[in-house]
Amino acid sequence: VGDAAASYSIGLPADNSVVLTNGRASMTVTHFASSPISQGSLTGGSQVLLVGATLQVGNGQIPGAYTGSFEVTVNYE
Repeated sequence: VGDAAASYSIGLPADNSVVLTNGRASMTVTHFASSPISQGSLTGGSQVLLVGATLQVGNGQIPGAYTGSFEVTVNYE
């Protein structure tokens, strides 16, 4: 919770592409997006941030648990 009406900016992965692996296979996550899009103002001192992306699943993709990481930054101004 922050000051009401304080502004912030959102940073998504710079290359907009992340590879997830399960040791034998991989999938790529692309087209990161957030809502709010890139900046905004807190409403009543808080804000819900949603982050989504597109998972590229290949034909015959090997089932399993895939892992990877990416950074989302929020600069409270």
